[in-house]
Amino acid sequence: MTEKSEVTNLTVLRNAATYSLWSFQIKILFEAKQLLKFVDGSVTVNDVPEEQIPLWKEEDAKAKLYIMMTTDKVVKQHLMSCDTSKDMFDKLKNIYEKDTAHQKCHLLQELYAYKWMNQKSVLENICTVQQLAHQLNALDYAVDETAVVTKITSMLPREYSNFATAWDSVPNESKTLDNLCSRLQLEESKILANKEEPSMVFQAILNNKSKVMCRKCKKPGHLAKVCRTKKCGFCNRSNHITENCFFKNKYNNRKCTICKKLNHTEEQCYFKNKNPESGKKNETEGEPNKKKQKTEETKKCFMAFKKLNLDKEKENASDDDLQSESEV
Repeated sequence: MTEKSEVTNLTVLRNAATYSLWSFQIKILFEAKQLLKFVDGSVTVNDVPEEQIPLWKEEDAKAKLYIMMTTDKVVKQHLMSCDTSKDMFDKLKNIYEKDTAHQKCHLLQELYAYKWMNQKSVLENICTVQQLAHQLNALDYAVDETAVVTKITSMLPREYSNFATAWDSVPNESKTLDNLCSRLQLEESKILANKEEPSMVFQAILNNKSKVMCRKCKKPGHLAKVCRTKKCGFCNRSNHITENCFFKNKYNNRKCTICKKLNHTEEQCYFKNKNPESGKKNETEGEPNKKKQKTEETKKCFMAFKKLNLDKEKENASDDDLQSESEV
């Protein structure tokens, strides 16, 4: 296996954000190739016999090659003045670990502000939280497993509410990250299975609908009572039935008796204000109490006038009787 194929999947060092992960991976690679002693300065060129100096330079060159293959072009410019792999690694360490306090604050904000992403799977969301915790640990900020588990359970979406309740009843010694991952994966599979069942039922309903034939329009998929070609008995339109009529439901069968329209009452009618005679007629028809009151007043006046006439007739009759008696 060539050196290029061995470092293909390693993280490339581009900036301070990728340094912690790159440093972690490159150290593991050096340990696997038994080159870490050359990079950390445990074995220098002065510590080996003269006859082993060529071998030391060969091993150190391999370490320098791995560093160059896992760094960006911009980063390589900082390494042009370095002679050994230790110089290269120390140079990168001084550059990207200088502002560790700022990186800690940024990573902490990113960790606590991270929210569950529905487009990602359970493992992808958990891995994101673990990666942020690992970067903080690499900067000497301790984020233990309990903090990671608490962060994951606190950001679970609503469909995992039953799982969160069940997780609270788990003993503390069993609340490990591995146990949480396995249980969340099982819960995820159940949720996905439940989401597929309604879609299958809906598809079955559609299949049954396609077999129904309307006897009015002769089209499949609906019955005659909900056929859109059937005219509404209220507004005489053909795109709905009477029960679903907008005007019927909006105006509650209100209909103006002056202009015969459905969008207003007699009091709001434009033609009532335009034509006073129709308004008077409508007002007389629409106010029976006033008409009755006027009739009663007229009747009272007539009765009073009639009584007055009767009184006058009685007085005249009494005068005539007195006059006739005097003549006798």
